Amino acid sequence: METLKKYDICFRTLSIGNHLFDFRINEDFFKLFTFDEQFEQPDLDIHIELEKNINFLLLNFEQKGTVVLTCDYSLDKFEHPLTSQEQLLVKFGESFNDQNDQILTIPYGEARVNVAKYIYQLFMLSLPKIRIHPEVQNGKSHSKVLEILAKHSVEKIPYL
Repeated sequence: METLKKYDICFRTLSIGNHLFDFRINEDFFKLFTFDEQFEQPDLDIHIELEKNINFLLLNFEQKGTVVLTCDYSLDKFEHPLTSQEQLLVKFGESFNDQNDQILTIPYGEARVNVAKYIYQLFMLSLPKIRIHPEVQNGKSHSKVLEILAKHSVEKIPYL
């Protein structure tokens, strides 16, 4: 069973400068979170470049991979590519504060930062709001659902 601790980055012993961390994300990762998104077979590579400075850490996240989604129009499943980037500034303060999406404050004595939440958010925010199968988009889908929608639609629906 996978745990969140696997996503801890221990920075205390790292030298000043850039350091690379890679994580492979699949369905096991998402079992660690409560969510009701509908997707299948996430297969992601997360590349994190940590820049350690004396007073702060700068984490650059890069996500590449695929996920299987269900088309909102045809209900057919399709593989959707995902690529995105995000940056997180980690600074030190009196107490823990993660209220800002791009700035994390951790206590002065802390030696590690857990990046699981930020990987999860990066993935969730990169999912499209409207999920359209590529064959529906280019007009080559022959779905029964689309035929019924087109037949009973008063106005023309995009992609039909």
